[in-house]
Order: sequence, then C-alpha cells, then structure tokens
Amino acid sequence: MLGYMSEDGLKTVLDKLKTTETLSIDIAVVDSFRHRNDTMFNVDLVSVDKANWITIDNILDMKNCQTIEITDLAYTEETLNLFILKWINGHFPHLEYSRFETKDQSAADFNVENALKGIEYEFDKEVFRSFKFFKQNVAVEFYAEGGFDIRDKHGKKATCLPITDGDTYYFILFVWTEGMFVQIEDLEQFEENGIV
Repeated sequence: MLGYMSEDGLKTVLDKLKTTETLSIDIAVVDSFRHRNDTMFNVDLVSVDKANWITIDNILDMKNCQTIEITDLAYTEETLNLFILKWINGHFPHLEYSRFETKDQSAADFNVENALKGIEYEFDKEVFRSFKFFKQNVAVEFYAEGGFDIRDKHGKKATCLPITDGDTYYFILFVWTEGMFVQIEDLEQFEENGIV
C-alpha cells in the first residue's frame, strides 16, 4: 500500500518495486505527473486511487494483472476501445475483472458502442446477472441488467458494463469464469432469489 509520499518518492518506489501480489496506490499528485516502467504493475491485483496520472501506456503495462481497479481515471471511448482490443488479442491473458471509475463530466457523454467500435458484441438488455468476485483483498458483488458480451481470440467471454451512479461513471469488464456469476433471464426470478 503506497500513500503519503512525494512524487519523487513514488517514482523511486515504483522503479524498485518487487511485489507480485497486490499493489494499492492512493497518492494525490499534480496533473502533470507521469511515470512509467514496464515492471511496476507486474502484480496480480492493482488498485490506483487518484489516478489522474495513469495513462493508456500504464494500463497496457498491467498485462499480467488479474484485477485492475482505477479511480479518477479520465478515460475516453478511444482509450477503452484500445484496452478492449488488447484484451481480445490476448494482451491481458490473466485478466478476470477491471473497473475504471471517474467523476469527469465528459464521461456523462460516454457511448459504450463507440468504445466497442470495430468489435463484435452481443447486447441483451433483458438479461440480469449477479456477479461475485473474491480475490486477495477484493470482494466485488453486484447485479447488473444487460451488458455487452464480447469474446477474445480464443473464445473466452467477457461482459462490458457501463454504469452511472449519481455523478460517478464506471466502466467494468469482467471475464466469465466458473462460479463468478449467475445469469437469470427474468427480473422476477432475479428478485425471488434475493439478488436485487
């Protein structure tokens, strides 16, 4: 867990980092701060709050992560399109769950279909899913209506979910793995099972 240090200190720690499991960064930096090396995100789980300094190149460096959670990321449709295309082509072979969160007002105009430009997907707004994910220090449980289903080059399925909660915007991608979620076709059954 990295927090409360100078920007130079953060750069030094990230350059010398040797962890393989979990990296959590919660440090406010100036908007002009940038840092990159190809090993600093070589962990199973990465969580970055106050991520205004994270670029698409940093995200692509997270290629070995199983879980990626980034808060205060100023993402665009183009950034997400590149991220999804890279997942489809095998750049993120271990990824199971990613969540990008922002309060940036430009995300209010976000169009997931633009983020999926050039990508085959299926959309069914009548499908309800309960998603449960427990890994290391992360426990995620939510339900969702609809979702955009995509497949990687090996046929592995994932769902993209754009979610708005008040003034916060989320883009979630979760990979379908055994026991991670339940798909239910009608809302009434969803409610009966106590999922809603």
